Amino acid sequence: MKILQIVLLAMIGTSIAALLRSVRPELAVAAVVVTGATVLLAAVGELTGLFDTVRALAAEYGLDDGYLGVLIKIVGIAYAAQFGADVCRDAGEAGTAAKVELCGRVLILACALPVAVATLREAVKLLGSAS
Repeated sequence: MKILQIVLLAMIGTSIAALLRSVRPELAVAAVVVTGATVLLAAVGELTGLFDTVRALAAEYGLDDGYLGVLIKIVGIAYAAQFGADVCRDAGEAGTAAKVELCGRVLILACALPVAVATLREAVKLLGSAS
């Protein structure tokens, strides 16, 4: 049922933006931003359940909480960058959208690098103890 409400909200917001685009383009962009943010906020409640499940799995397998925090940050960065890039595209700024996406990728890499290094260290330790 929730998805139907989200789709209806998106359709109404898109229709309003389309109507405004010919009359007041700056308001059309605002309508798109508000619609997109509202749709994202509608899905935030579902994220809580997902994060609880991931936390339970991490605890079950003895994973460090720091890794879970990095994972949540990466997902947040990806969604925020995608949303920002889409807003830029809706405003007709494809070049800015590409830069937002690039920055998102760089930030994700920066967040993931310490985890990748720690994983590599553990792999080297395991390989060293196996010989």
